[in-house]
Parts: sequence; structure tokens; C-alpha cells
Amino acid sequence: MTFVIDTVAGWLAAGRKPGRERLASLGLALVLAFVVWLSSVARVRPITKVTLPAPDSEVRIEIVFVGLDENLAWYRPDQRSVKVELRGVEDELKAMRPEDLVASVDLSDVGPDDTNYEGRVVAHCRQALRCIRRGIRIASVKPDSVGLRVAPRTSRSFEIDVELGSDPPLGYSLTSRQAMPGRARVLGAGPQVERVDRVAAPLASLPRLNQRSLVEGVRLVALDAFGREVTDVLIDPIQVDVDLRVEQQGEPVFVLAGYTGAPAEGYRVVGFEVEPETVQLAGSSEAIDALRDGLSPSVDVTGITSDLVARVPLALPEGVEAVNAPDGVTVTVRVKPLQGTRSLDIPVRILSIPAGFSAQVNPARVRVLVGGAQPLLDAIREADMEAFIDLTGREPGAGRLAPTLRLPEGVREISITPLEIEVNLTRDGSTPATATARAGTGQASPAAP
Repeated sequence: MTFVIDTVAGWLAAGRKPGRERLASLGLALVLAFVVWLSSVARVRPITKVTLPAPDSEVRIEIVFVGLDENLAWYRPDQRSVKVELRGVEDELKAMRPEDLVASVDLSDVGPDDTNYEGRVVAHCRQALRCIRRGIRIASVKPDSVGLRVAPRTSRSFEIDVELGSDPPLGYSLTSRQAMPGRARVLGAGPQVERVDRVAAPLASLPRLNQRSLVEGVRLVALDAFGREVTDVLIDPIQVDVDLRVEQQGEPVFVLAGYTGAPAEGYRVVGFEVEPETVQLAGSSEAIDALRDGLSPSVDVTGITSDLVARVPLALPEGVEAVNAPDGVTVTVRVKPLQGTRSLDIPVRILSIPAGFSAQVNPARVRVLVGGAQPLLDAIREADMEAFIDLTGREPGAGRLAPTLRLPEGVREISITPLEIEVNLTRDGSTPATATARAGTGQASPAAP
């Protein structure tokens, strides 16, 4: 490469123009220099390949169809996206994204008699110079061809249908829904345009209730007679604003629900809910006026030990109905057991007495004060609880150890008396030693002699 530069510089300094033979030599030298440079780069920065988009990517390289006569339109291509294989230096390829590439099919040679066409897919970088500077080139495109159909372009006009994803809640009605503008034009290949049955402005949810709302930028879709979207057509305009008004039906009246009776012994009511809290009444004004102070349905909670959910009918005069609660209101009564305490005397068991040893405890019973839900405490028996001393790994002797408690689920220990129990572990004919343990540790440690 240095030789080529020096040669050209010498010609220019001498005021001479290169002749035909010298130009041929210069061209050959440039080619050889480029090959040498490329070889050296490949040794330092390895050349590799990468395919975009990656298998796990949600981004696609969409095919763009260009050059078609304005009186024609394409539809139903057998492929809508491609994968592009790039070749270049690994570091440069890592910076490439599917958005940096364009895939297109040139339809400029398609005529009105070509109803079916097979076109070649060509890919290139959106910023061609950037790829050239980085040494990146397109190695392949898959698929490399696309089949599609072609037909004369036509158009039709449709009134826009505002479609709601959900109905208004009970007691409310949709009094107005209007797309602005109210009509749209569908353009495209004749067979596709003929499939269009209506143009819809779909709304996933209603705006705030009992007021007028303007929903802006609703995207239109072309649908066939079965409600399926018709593709490969243009809709003009593609977006509209939708004017909606959702109004409340009937007159609002509060529901002042209550309950009668009492839960089972040991339980108390801790919560009370009614849904809906306000009913909307429809009927004569005189009858509704008599109910302005509220409705008072009631539910019986006698003897319940768990939450109660009940549908309670409303006592309404003849000719009056609750439009948002035709079957009545839902009343939820929440109850919880009363909390209490209970004291029991339970025997102390000795576990893991070594073979050839005997053990005695004093006292043989402990008094345990436990707390929890009163109904649960009332049902506890002595056999449901256990106090024990585990002698696993203990040396012979006497000492004071803390008993361990096992309690039923939902019951908690408050206190145990005494905290420590005298335990004697003896071998026949031996003199006991002494050990001491604190309550709650479950472990003993030798005491000083």
C-alpha cells in the first residue's frame, strides 16, 4: 500500500500523467494492497457471520413492497418478514440491530395482467455508508423470494362502527357514541376491499361513568362478515376521535343494610359490607320519594362461626325496580372468634431414658397458661397438649431442666409454672450429680460442684 502511494506521489511531483500501462499497474497494485489489508484485518479482528433478528427476538424485519403501478395493489404475500445474514468483523456485527436493515421487493415490472407474482427480496442497510465503513455486508436473505397477488386498486366508503369491549355496568346506559369523522375509506386490491364488511373503532373499556368523554386517537380496523381483520388494505383516516356519554339510570337511593341475631358463643362481628351501597331506582316519582331515607335490608347471623355472604332481596313498592340490583344486594358479614386464655395442669413426660437408668421428675405436672381463640380454647383437652423433658445425651445426675411444650395449632404459650423441674437420672446404686437449665432453652449445662 505504501508503494502505491509513493508511486502516485512521484508522478504528480514530476508533472506526469500516468499512461495506460501505468494505470493498469496502479489498479493491480490497489487490488493487491486491499487483499493484503483485508487479510491482516481478518487475522487481527476475525470475520464472522450473524443472523438478524435473533431467534428469541420479537422484532421482525418486515418486507416493503415498492415500485408498483398506482392503479394496482398487492395482497396476500406468502411471506411478510425475512431473516438477514450479515458478514463482517465480530465487534461491528454486535452493534447491528434488525431496525438497521430494510428488506424490499421491487414491483416496478408488474403489469395489470400479472395476477400472481414472484418477487426477489433484496436487503440493505438503512445507513449504507455506515455499513461500508464498518466493513459489514449482506451475506444472504431468507427467504430470498416472495409470492404475492396483484389486482386493480379500488376503494369503498364505510360508516365507522364504535365497538365497546364491555357493556356499561348495571344501572348505566350508553346514550351516545360517535366517531369523528363518522366515515372512512378503505383502499386496496379489489378482492381484499370486497371482503370488508365494516370499519370499526374498538374501545377496550368505557371512560368514567355518568359524564361525556372524548376518546382520542382510536385506531380503525377493517373487519369481514365474521369479525376477522382484513389485512393488506389502507384505511383513510387510520385514527379517529370517539365521543361517548354514559349516563346513570334511575334515582340513587342509599342501602342501609343491617343484621339480626348474634354469632355463636365465642364469636363477634368485626365487619359488615353491602354491595352496591347505592341502588338506582326506576319507577314513579312518588314511590321513590318515599324511599329517600334509604333501604334497610337485613340478614340473620344467628349461630354463625365464619364469614357470611348472602344475597338479600330489596323490599320495593310495586312498580319500582332497582336497575343496578335487580336480584337484591350482596351483604357480607365478617366474624372472628373472641380471644381468651385458659389454664391447664398437664403431666410431664420423660423422653430418651438410657437403658439401665431410671429417671424421676418433681413436680410430675406443670400448670400451663395458653391463649388463643376462645372456641378453640374451650375445646382443648389435656391430651391435646404435652410437656416433656428430653434426656438425649445427658449424663447421670440430678438437676433442674426446663420442660418443652407442644401445643395445638392456633394456641400460644403465655406461661408455664414452674419454669424448671427437678430431674434425677440415676444408675442403680450410684450417687446423682447436679445440673441446672433455664426455662425455654431446652438444654442443660453442668453446675459448679
